[in-house]
Amino acid sequence: MPTMRRTLVLAILLLPLLQALTLGAENVQIIDDGDSAFTKVGNWSYAQVLIPNAAYNNDFNQATPSTTPGIATWSMFVNPGVRYRVSVVWYTPSVGASAYSTAAPVKVTAGNTVLVSTTLNMQKSPNDLHADGLVWENLGDFQINSNPLKVELTGVADKTVLADALRIERLDGQPIFSPVITKVIPKPVLTTGNVQVRILGTDFDQAARFVVNGIEMTNAVFVSSTEMRATIPPQPAGLKSVTVVSGGGLRHTLPEALNYGDVLYLDDDDPGFERVGSWGYTQTTLPNHAFNSDFRQGAPAVAHNFASWNFAVPPDEYLISIVWPAKSAPYNQAYSTAAKFSVWDGENRLATINVNQQKPPIGHQDKDLVWQGLGI
Repeated sequence: MPTMRRTLVLAILLLPLLQALTLGAENVQIIDDGDSAFTKVGNWSYAQVLIPNAAYNNDFNQATPSTTPGIATWSMFVNPGVRYRVSVVWYTPSVGASAYSTAAPVKVTAGNTVLVSTTLNMQKSPNDLHADGLVWENLGDFQINSNPLKVELTGVADKTVLADALRIERLDGQPIFSPVITKVIPKPVLTTGNVQVRILGTDFDQAARFVVNGIEMTNAVFVSSTEMRATIPPQPAGLKSVTVVSGGGLRHTLPEALNYGDVLYLDDDDPGFERVGSWGYTQTTLPNHAFNSDFRQGAPAVAHNFASWNFAVPPDEYLISIVWPAKSAPYNQAYSTAAKFSVWDGENRLATINVNQQKPPIGHQDKDLVWQGLGI
C-alpha cells in the first residue's frame, strides 16, 4: 500500500495574538473590544486614540449610521446566584461628539432573560464608576441566575455608536474563576486529527472539560491552571471553535481556534510560529507577492536571529514548502543567498537546506503563489 504524502506549507509571517479577556481585580473581569469574548456583526470599524485614559487599551470599535445597524456583543459565563455590577465605557471627544448617538440601544441578558433594555447617550462621557484608570457607565447591578451573561449594543440609522470595553464586577468580593482560553497550539491541523494540542489560558481546574466543535474530548488532561492538553478528533476541513467548561459549569469559547485542512498553512495569525532576534514587519500591495500580503525579514549580522514554524502531525510522509517575496535586481541583493532552513522531527534533525532567496521560489503553485519544497 503506497504511503500517502501530505503537504505542509510555510510563510514567514507574524502578527501579535490577542488576549481572550483582560483581568482586573480578582472579582472583576474586563472584556475589551479586541478580545475573543467580544464579537461584532455589521458595519463596525476599528479605531485607536492616543489620548491617555480616553479609551480602554487606547482603542474602540464604531458603527457609522446605517439602515441595517450592526450589533456588538460582550459575552461570558459567570457564577449563577451571585450579584454582579455591569458597566461599559466609551470614548467621548471634546470636539465632534455631536456625531455620536444620544440613544444607542443596549441590552443586558442572562441566558434567555432580559435584565435591562435601555439607551446610552454617547455625546456625554460615562460618569458613574471610577475604576481601572477610566470612568464607566453602570448598566445596573443584577443577580445572574442563568448563563451566559451578555451585553448587546446596536448601531442606529442616524448617528455613530461606539463599542469599547465591558466591566463585570462580582459584588460579594469573591474571585471570578471563569475559565479563559487565550490560544490553542498548533492552530493548523490535518482533517485526520489524532494529534495532541495544548490549550493555554487561565483559571482551568482539574474537573475542566475540553470541547472541539461541539464534541467533548474524553482524553483531555489537566496540566495546570493555565494549560490543558487533548488529542483532537478528525473533522472536515475548516475553522473550528474550542470550549473549556469548568467543573462548576462556567465556560469560555474561542472561535476559529483550530484550522483543519489537508494542506496546512502556518500563517501570521497562527500560534506555532516563533521568532527570536530582530525581525521587521513589511506589508506589500503587489498582487501575488507574499502570502496574505505581508512578511517578516531578519536584519543582517544579528546573532541568534531565527524563526521557527511548529506543527503537530501524525506519523506520515509530508512535503514541506516555503514561500518568500521575490524581488528583481538590484533590490534582491539585500536577500541572503544561503538562508538556512532546518527540518526537525521532534529532537531529530531531518535535513538542513540552504535557500537562495535572491531568486524567486521554484516549485508548485498554490494560493496564487509559487512555493519551494524543502523535501519530503
